Amino acid sequence: MPNIPTDINVTVNEGCKSLTINWKKPQKGFHDGYFTDADLTYKLIRLPDNTMVASQLKRDIVHR
Repeated sequence: MPNIPTDINVTVNEGCKSLTINWKKPQKGFHDGYFTDADLTYKLIRLPDNTMVASQLKRDIVHR
């Protein structure tokens, strides 16, 4: 299992109609474990209601 991503940035795009979210992928797994980039995906969870907005993400996203 990979560790959490780092350097997470959220940018509000022109007109405040969408967001761009980007991050750096984890370099190691939990407890220094191993994982492959091919299997690495992310979930986007909205807080405070814990609603899953997207899953199986592989890279930076634009959310509308």
